[in-house]
Amino acid sequence: MAEFHVQMLPVQREFFNSNERFVALISSRSCGKSWIAIFSALTDLLLGRNVLYMAQTDGAFYKGAWLHLQNFLMEFNLLDRWSYNSTYKTGTLDLGNNVKSHFYYGSYENVSAARGATECSTLYLDEVCLSNPSILAVTAPCLRGKDNYGHVIVPRIRAVGTPDMSSLWQLMLVEHEKYGIKLLRSKMTDNVFMTDEQRELMSSAIFDEKLRRQEIDGEIILGESATSLITLKDFPLEAPYFSDDRVYGGLDMAHTGLRDGHCFAAIKGNKLVAFHEFGMASTLEVCEWIRRFNKAYKLNSISMDLAWSEAVYENLRYEIPCTQVAFAEKAPTEEAQREYANIRAFGYFKLAKMHKDGLCVDLESEWIDPGIVAEYKREITNIHFIMDKQGRLLIEPKDDIRVRLGRSPDPADAIMLAALDRSEQDKPQIQVGKQERDQRQLRRYASMMGG
Repeated sequence: MAEFHVQMLPVQREFFNSNERFVALISSRSCGKSWIAIFSALTDLLLGRNVLYMAQTDGAFYKGAWLHLQNFLMEFNLLDRWSYNSTYKTGTLDLGNNVKSHFYYGSYENVSAARGATECSTLYLDEVCLSNPSILAVTAPCLRGKDNYGHVIVPRIRAVGTPDMSSLWQLMLVEHEKYGIKLLRSKMTDNVFMTDEQRELMSSAIFDEKLRRQEIDGEIILGESATSLITLKDFPLEAPYFSDDRVYGGLDMAHTGLRDGHCFAAIKGNKLVAFHEFGMASTLEVCEWIRRFNKAYKLNSISMDLAWSEAVYENLRYEIPCTQVAFAEKAPTEEAQREYANIRAFGYFKLAKMHKDGLCVDLESEWIDPGIVAEYKREITNIHFIMDKQGRLLIEPKDDIRVRLGRSPDPADAIMLAALDRSEQDKPQIQVGKQERDQRQLRRYASMMGG
């Protein structure tokens, strides 16, 4: 391979020369992150390695990383060896002697399309903090096999990006050693290629102090509530219309009713219609209460915690569709399994989203106990999430929640179980509009790349 001489900042050189499996360069803006990522990717191609390069969107890729790649190809006289198929988003670099390296491109908008990439040596994640950590579950399997010279692939991940306070990656970056990530840091003042006037202009345009620390200093900011599932401001005071008006129940049964309390919740559309804590009631008393509620509202289904629900399940399953749920079981879809470590995490995050989208619990009803909604809000705002080593979301252990709350979160578990079966429907016109925009964007990029 010919020698190429390029100027690099010290942190760029360290990123380029790193031998660790997973390296992340997290810095402020204007520190040449995409530039060094693309240069590293091109070097991989010249060494006979296939690469998978992921960016935020098609537009972000073609306006940034793609332009850097074209400049490198021209600068190093490689354009005549390069070809690109915009339909399959695949570039090919001809190294001669029937050896060709492949550059696969994907976006965080359409992660599943990356499954077509094969025998890649390196995964590049551009603006990594704008992706979901579950992206690794889709892309990591692409890093296997042999390179174009027949060497067994030793998989590598290279991530670059600016910190993002709203990103789940912040958690992994703060605990980078736990996840096997070599973390490299840089800030705008380290970029000797920028003038003081340029830095001052960018800094003065950002009025929020935390945002300035993030964008200018590259600081990874993790607030105290960063891992909270939901905050009080996320609870709506009025329930907007929701097209699914079926009634979904959730039942959390405690061990003989002595350690904690049995609890039942039901949701209809965007409204909480039942919320009752039974305390130390017997199984028959629980079943009778649910039967009375079912006469008033006709339950579509009940999801109940598998742990202690067997007797209730056997009593009610011929009258009401019932499902026993083991909190440790997998999320219900393959896509959800890449993002959530188990169905408990899936259910709680679905419930949090439902609140943000309009699910209202501040309602009066003969079926809702006085004070239980306030207790539920205390519980769910004090439930935190963590991540497993695959980057999947996980709700913290119940024992940790009990220590924080002084009790088991039975009301929260009950309403989470009720949320599991409720449908999530997009308005058809929104879906059609999104598909039309996506098609227009693809045609524009195909035209830019010459097909």
